[in-house]
Amino acid sequence: MNTDSIRYQKTEAKIMDAFFQLMKKKGFEDLTVKDILDLAAISKSTFYVHYADKFELLDAFENALLDRFVEGEETMSAAWFSENRDFNMDKLPHLDTLFHIIYEDSEKYALLFSDKGDRIVFQEKFQKTIHEVWKRIRVTAKEPIPTNYALAAIENVVIGLIQEWVKGGCKETEEEFKVIFVGVMKSVTPNLIVSRILF
Repeated sequence: MNTDSIRYQKTEAKIMDAFFQLMKKKGFEDLTVKDILDLAAISKSTFYVHYADKFELLDAFENALLDRFVEGEETMSAAWFSENRDFNMDKLPHLDTLFHIIYEDSEKYALLFSDKGDRIVFQEKFQKTIHEVWKRIRVTAKEPIPTNYALAAIENVVIGLIQEWVKGGCKETEEEFKVIFVGVMKSVTPNLIVSRILF
């Protein structure tokens, strides 16, 4: 990696960190690009090399968070289905990884799910992210429920559980939350899903 790339990445990290700190303090609506420049100690021209405005920065901030989630979620979702195409809640070796990722980013999730973030848009992006992962594993619903309704139900359960955990400050440990999550999913998902996705 050359010097320019390293400098670019360091500046990017400073912008993201300043944005996160300011969003916690003032909320997205009230923070300005000037606030970011002052806290990150960068010039206006440097900021605009990275982002057109604070909305583009918010989008990048959310996407970086969701990209990390997808890495864990894709692996976990594939593990949920056994070779005989039945949903299998006992095959969850990657839940630990997924919940650790969420736990590490829990302050960011809680902020984006709150009124200080971009709550409605982030919730929609989060649901779309989960939906795309489940679509890739070609989940099929049990009759007579249409697959799109089954997926909507599962996606909302997953989002609701994660949202409750992070908004509560992750009072439960990752292991405790895993027990809660598995308990809820065991009671909901096998009644909705019949087949696995084949990659």
